[in-house]
Amino acid sequence: MGQGTMAMNGRDLFAKVDRQVSALKERIARQREVIKQAKLRGHSTAAAETIQHTLHQSLRAFEKRRQQVFERLEAKREAEGTGDDANALRLPHRTVDRRREGGRRAFGRRR
Repeated sequence: MGQGTMAMNGRDLFAKVDRQVSALKERIARQREVIKQAKLRGHSTAAAETIQHTLHQSLRAFEKRRQQVFERLEAKREAEGTGDDANALRLPHRTVDRRREGGRRAFGRRR
């Protein structure tokens, strides 16, 4: 395999992980709605909140992986001397709400 193929694989991996991050964000939004509806109907939300917490943990793991892939690609691009902005990847900023409340991570609505 040539250098171009390896770089393409890295970009493909980045794109795949980025899609996974987007899918998790959508799933978290749907789970938030499930919790809201359960509360309105007077149902227990314990299981749904546990699922939501697990989804947030997965999201953080995938965002960390995306960052690692991004940094590896950027380092390789810089080492190859192709530091032009035309070929640069753009990493979206973090959108996970990580405010601390009483020592616990706060998930849910943004203020």
